[in-house]
Amino acid sequence: MTRLGHVIDEAGMPVAGAGVGIVDATVPMPEIALVTGPDGTFRVNLPFGTFTLRAHGPDGAVGEAVVSD
Repeated sequence: MTRLGHVIDEAGMPVAGAGVGIVDATVPMPEIALVTGPDGTFRVNLPFGTFTLRAHGPDGAVGEAVVSD
């Protein structure tokens, strides 16, 4: 299933060039590394399950989000 995600900073502004990876999943997953576009968005194909994604901003900030079906 294709999912669209957004990386935003603490002020709610999009973070361009952030690295995004899956750090935990309820199903086996290969390593995936993504980079957000100019508007802070990324697309990833994921099967059904629960996933923890971690984003690393260009300024060194780190954030996580859990995505679940």
